[in-house]
Order: sequence, then C-alpha cells, then structure tokens
Amino acid sequence: MTQRQPFLQKARTDFHNELLKTLLTITNDVPSNADKDNKSSVSIATGIAKRLQAETGIRLAAQTSGNQFEETVAAFVRATFLKLSHLRPGKWEVLQVGNRNRGVIAGFAQYAHLVALRACGCKGC
Repeated sequence: MTQRQPFLQKARTDFHNELLKTLLTITNDVPSNADKDNKSSVSIATGIAKRLQAETGIRLAAQTSGNQFEETVAAFVRATFLKLSHLRPGKWEVLQVGNRNRGVIAGFAQYAHLVALRACGCKGC
C-alpha cells in the first residue's frame, strides 16, 4: 500500500519543483533570487538554492522572473490556503496584481493610504 503525502507537503514539493523548473538557477555562483550586490542576500539565497538543489542556468530578465514568481506563489497559495478554510473562515480570493498598478493595489485596505497620499500631492507615492 502506497502512503500519500499530506496535501500541504505535496503542494510545497510541487511549488519548489516549479521554482526549480522555471525560476531558480545559479549563474556565476549567484542564485537568481539574490541581489548580487548584497552579501547577505547572496548568502541567504545560496542556502535556499542548495537546499532545493538548484542547478546552473540562465537567469531570466527581472520583469519576467518577477511576474513568473508571482504566478507560481499565487498558484501555491490557491492550492493550499483556500483548503484551510476551517482554520481561517471567510471568503478568500487570491489575486495577482502583476502590473503594480497603484490604483488596483490601493483598493486593498492595507494600502488605501496610498490614495490619500497621492491626493495630497506627496511625491514618490
């Protein structure tokens, strides 16, 4: 008889495999999820890459990899969090706001202050 993995463990394994297949590579000893100019970032990212057994490869353009990462994380959250409604009841929706549109983001309560800052003429908001 084959023992099935708990759904969260399987989803996590699938998530890591997707990262390795599409995003997480090592180029010139720098993992693709690191800020190459920040020693701590490279060190932390190297630890993650080693644990996940990332391989040498070509790094995607930042815009492309960022969007792909958002899609991969959103898929993981949909596959896991939404199945935990007995722990966190309510109506939940997982959205990807990939274009960084501040108007869309400001529609969420924790970012509503951005609209007020923009309305008062705050630069850089």
